[in-house]
Amino acid sequence: MHRLLPLLAAFALVLSGCASAPQEAGSESGTTDDGEVVAVRDTYSCPTPADVTGSQARWTVANTSGTVVAVYVADDQGNAYQVIERVGSSARRAWSPKLQDGSFHLVCVFRNTSSIAGGTFQVSGSSVADAPTIKPVTESEVASASVAHAAKQRQVMPRWVTLDDALLSAVRSGDRVQARQAWLAAYGAYRAFDDSNGSWPGTFLADFGSTVPGQDAPEVEGYHRVEWGLWNDEPMTEIATHAETLNAGVHEIADTLESGSFALPSADYGLRTHEVIEELERFDLQDLRDFGSHSLPTAIIADVDSEQQMLDETDPVVSARGLDTAAIRAQMDLVRATARDMDSTYGGRVAFAQWDQVDREKVSSQIAELNQELAVVATMTVIRRM
Repeated sequence: MHRLLPLLAAFALVLSGCASAPQEAGSESGTTDDGEVVAVRDTYSCPTPADVTGSQARWTVANTSGTVVAVYVADDQGNAYQVIERVGSSARRAWSPKLQDGSFHLVCVFRNTSSIAGGTFQVSGSSVADAPTIKPVTESEVASASVAHAAKQRQVMPRWVTLDDALLSAVRSGDRVQARQAWLAAYGAYRAFDDSNGSWPGTFLADFGSTVPGQDAPEVEGYHRVEWGLWNDEPMTEIATHAETLNAGVHEIADTLESGSFALPSADYGLRTHEVIEELERFDLQDLRDFGSHSLPTAIIADVDSEQQMLDETDPVVSARGLDTAAIRAQMDLVRATARDMDSTYGGRVAFAQWDQVDREKVSSQIAELNQELAVVATMTVIRRM
């Protein structure tokens, strides 16, 4: 994590303009005790403040646009310096960003709309030099990454469907050993798609966290219901009923996505590059997704594969803003290699809670490190998603 601290520090300073509690109502123009009133009156324009003399502007952002707005200071190259976030309609917020000499403008970002730039103002007589800056991520950049990722997922979707068809056939054959192997393959392919946020249309095929594994069958259908049956000696004829329901859901999703769009919303895409591993920590490392298969290594590899696919698409965006993703990729390789080692020792036989303590700590620490490093990717998309 130490490799990323300087970059995170810069982001913290850029975001440090986020200000205080709402101010009392007053006029929408002129000045107040907190300085010049910067009035955001509608969703198709952004105000232009007066020129600033000195190192720090003193503004009150008054939002009467009818929707939430975020405002940041940008230069002519589009670099962002400081931001005030989530100013509600009718709210007034004091904002005192520190700025260096130069030409700047404000950019207003309204929910579900494009960014809008105001007119130019000048800063002179400032003692600030080399102020922390970041080139804001645009909605278009993140949306393009998400669409490109979805296109690659579409290419491998037939393989997932084939694996689930093989699972159904194996269950119907009555061969429990073969069915268990087929379940691991199909479930691993499903996890690598990252549908754990339930964003796909159609049937939700896995219960991630709301049902606690135990002696009784989970109440939800999907991969975990079939898993419970295969590893808890449920009659194969009964498991077949649930495998048929699962397979129908798989085909429903595949058919729907074949003719439609399934890209993750751009507002969520950067976050998912971090949240998938965060959820792996919260649920899988607590045995909350283990319904008998003891397949944690499979889940780890699938989730890291999912994250790498997302990182492949966001890499150009974050690399252009100073993040070297080589360290993240190296950590991904390390986590996968460790998971493969653990699979040969514990896979299919031992729940994570019963692993040797040294091995548990090794896996947990490596995943925690990866989670921290991926959090930077999510942080770097904050301004883009405002």
